Amino acid sequence: AITIENWLRLIPSFCLGRSLLFGINIEAFEFIEARSLTAWDSVIMKTDIIVLAIEGVVYLLLAALIDRMLSKPSFVAKLRLLSNVLCCNFKTLCRLRRANDYELSPPEDEDVINETERILAGEANEDLIVLSELTKVYS
Repeated sequence: AITIENWLRLIPSFCLGRSLLFGINIEAFEFIEARSLTAWDSVIMKTDIIVLAIEGVVYLLLAALIDRMLSKPSFVAKLRLLSNVLCCNFKTLCRLRRANDYELSPPEDEDVINETERILAGEANEDLIVLSELTKVYS
């Protein structure tokens, strides 16, 4: 039971709820312990408040790190791949493989072919924006 309690301390709501419950029932703990107790004794809520303070700092830093990593497209792509593997979403994995395989892609539209030929011929060199080797992905 103590091991489970220590693992549950990683959840902030457990520490808060336990501290409030034990803080309300100080008289009962004084009767059980047969000594005078304050709210800051380790039996009541000292340990839980310390753990909550540490969790507040660690979880804030973890949230900042996750936010920073999610701004990198390569990390997001790896995270999606990992989530597809962990969730056994093999249909998405097969679709990703097919999107990279040019032989399985459907034929391109006439307007895409014409624009590609115009860009490759050098007629788009004076345009403000040129999208070279643009493809459509059907899903």
